[in-house]
Amino acid sequence: GGGADAGGFPLRNVAVGAVIAVVVIGSAGERGSMLELTARRTPKEARAIAAAATDAGGADGGGTGIAGVAALATLDEGDVVDGVVTAVSSDTLAVSIAPGLTARVPRIETADTAAALRKSLTSRFAVGQRVAAYVLSADAARRRMLVTLRTPAGRQVVAGAK
Repeated sequence: GGGADAGGFPLRNVAVGAVIAVVVIGSAGERGSMLELTARRTPKEARAIAAAATDAGGADGGGTGIAGVAALATLDEGDVVDGVVTAVSSDTLAVSIAPGLTARVPRIETADTAAALRKSLTSRFAVGQRVAAYVLSADAARRRMLVTLRTPAGRQVVAGAK
């Protein structure tokens, strides 16, 4: 599991200058001038994740890359991830989860209530908007993930049920 806070953004309450334990997964950024970090895994697990990402075509700036594959490998079902809306269409949202990792969110997974779902996605979401998403599945080998914006309690209600 991920250890996200109740607000869905686990690093929101970390102050500048605070000391936290992280593991370096690999380099990030166009020229490798940044680091991809995780607070979720041990150094041994992080090395295995980085090796898997490189084997999958990452670490060279192409494809999903090490950051996206590494992010997938560190996520578990039920984790809350901080995302940024990168595109809004009539039936789908694109949400960036990590560099090189964008999840598609179907309209039905964007709200808990029928009233909210009746409103257009463009009236409820904007490019650049931060959202908290729940991981339904993450598959590093296939470079795919499914997320929902519905709360765990809201997912217990089937659309159309009374």
